[in-house]
Amino acid sequence: MGNKGRLRKSLGDLRMVRIAFEPKRISPADGYVVALGDDWGLLAATLDGGYFDGYRAFRLSDVRHVRWDTSFESRFAPTQPEWPPVSPDVDLSSTSRVIESLAASFPLVSVEHRDGHGMRWIGRALQLKRKRVVLHEVRPDGTWYDEPHRHSIRPIFSVEVGTHYLVALNEVCDPRPDMQPDLVR
Repeated sequence: MGNKGRLRKSLGDLRMVRIAFEPKRISPADGYVVALGDDWGLLAATLDGGYFDGYRAFRLSDVRHVRWDTSFESRFAPTQPEWPPVSPDVDLSSTSRVIESLAASFPLVSVEHRDGHGMRWIGRALQLKRKRVVLHEVRPDGTWYDEPHRHSIRPIFSVEVGTHYLVALNEVCDPRPDMQPDLVR
């Protein structure tokens, strides 16, 4: 069974998976596949121990290997209040639609670029076009950068929302009422 077949099977069976990506420097993802599109998938991510930790959208073309989890974590996760994991309202048809639909449900998004060497950019999505996203980014100390930053859509391969880190960061950062999203394509 190929990678896409394993992803489809894990979606239907609610089986915990570990996904390895290409290039190899990209961190693997653990969790439950909750949605699949033609180009993108969505994982209800888990932490060590099987605790749920938000969602990670990923490009299917970057999946190198999918394996079933056989550890105790796949038996522990069903005991958590988030069980069974469900997909938020997400459009997996393109990178900009993934970001737009997730940003509509979560205040902060984290994007990772293929050429970013493991760095993630976190902020509020203010504007989306077919070829770029404008994020008003927040620093790790909870303060906002003065100006929004533009990111090309092409190198984005992963989008995270609702993680413990992002929820905590959103709680302590200044709400910045002047940041009104204009999510247009």
